[in-house]
Amino acid sequence: MLNVDALVSNAELCAKAFRAGDLGRLGQCLSTYWQQKKCMAPGCEPLAVRRIMDTLEPHVYGQSLAGAGGGGFLYILTKEPEQKNVIQRLLESTQGLERCSVHSVQLDTRTFCVQLGAPGDGGQRSPSDR
Repeated sequence: MLNVDALVSNAELCAKAFRAGDLGRLGQCLSTYWQQKKCMAPGCEPLAVRRIMDTLEPHVYGQSLAGAGGGGFLYILTKEPEQKNVIQRLLESTQGLERCSVHSVQLDTRTFCVQLGAPGDGGQRSPSDR
């Protein structure tokens, strides 16, 4: 399967994982997406990013870089809720990663919705459809 087709397939799996509330599968999709991005842009993973990802691996369902890579913003889906301080301490205690900053984000799953639109409609829905 071409990488572009795999990106589409992975996005569809990601949407299904969101709808099912399957964090483990969602995390796998994040990590798969990162592997796919690396295929499209070899060299986009600096050594420091690989070290961070390796350090965090046991604590996350999945992880990826936002944007074009090159050491930007790493996002992770932790296995346990509210892990900002745990992750920060872990990075601070790892030589060479002491200067990483950690930010937390929480999703309100009561009002969160993922919908797939018909081809050509851009997935647009009115607020009453959500």
